[in-house]
Amino acid sequence: MDTLTITRYYIPAAGVAKKTLCHFSDVHLTAYDDLSTPEEKEKALQDTQGWMDTRRFFAEKYGCPTGEAQMADSRLQFSRLIALANTVDAAVMTGDVMNNVTPADIRATETGFAALTVPFVSVCGNHEQADKLPDGMLLSGMKQPVQVVDLGDLQLVGVDNSDRIITPEQLAEVEALLATGKPTVIALHVPMLTPDNYAAVYGCGEYFRMNDFDGCPPENDRFRTLVSAAPVVAVLSGHLHFQCVTEIANGVVQYGVSQGITGNVHLYTIGE
Repeated sequence: MDTLTITRYYIPAAGVAKKTLCHFSDVHLTAYDDLSTPEEKEKALQDTQGWMDTRRFFAEKYGCPTGEAQMADSRLQFSRLIALANTVDAAVMTGDVMNNVTPADIRATETGFAALTVPFVSVCGNHEQADKLPDGMLLSGMKQPVQVVDLGDLQLVGVDNSDRIITPEQLAEVEALLATGKPTVIALHVPMLTPDNYAAVYGCGEYFRMNDFDGCPPENDRFRTLVSAAPVVAVLSGHLHFQCVTEIANGVVQYGVSQGITGNVHLYTIGE
């Protein structure tokens, strides 16, 4: 796995037998295959080149490497990340696995999900629209506003905030899940502002945050308060294309992983 940039964290959680989660985000698959039309292939090639430039921009801006491993094809990066996930207990993907939700992107994503041998949560990012996703596939879980994966003494809860909105229904469902008292990891695409990340994230513009913007629904702030205390043990996010790890409140940390398209990934050992 020396082609990936792996950052490891330990998260204490009383009552949880130690387990490891693999977290990545923003792979931005721009796939084409033998079933693609010429027009689809041409668009995928254009988008692939565009993401070569965009990922390099983010990497250079935040002082990250841009060598051969980091500039590999998005499909290769995805397969590397999936292979790493299969060495731990569960996988969490926090959005933008696909870039455009084309038929080939869907096929490439489904192939990756089918290769997973561990439980996983994958939430929608702003490049993925739930209404464009097909039913009856492994990736169809991304259509759910709230996803739950039960790992016995730990639950993974994926929340679709890809449009930067928490609905009243989502808030109520998450509240009910947390009321059980089971230790919980929350996964979402767009990060929350925290006292420690305010300068870095606020300066990126409101597109990159789910709190403190014009028209922000009250449910967003209620959600932030809800997930800022036990039984939540961690919040995982993506979207920023740079690593951003900060405390929300009460010792609960939001772990923002950098772009998966350059092979960035977090491994969390959770438990006692």
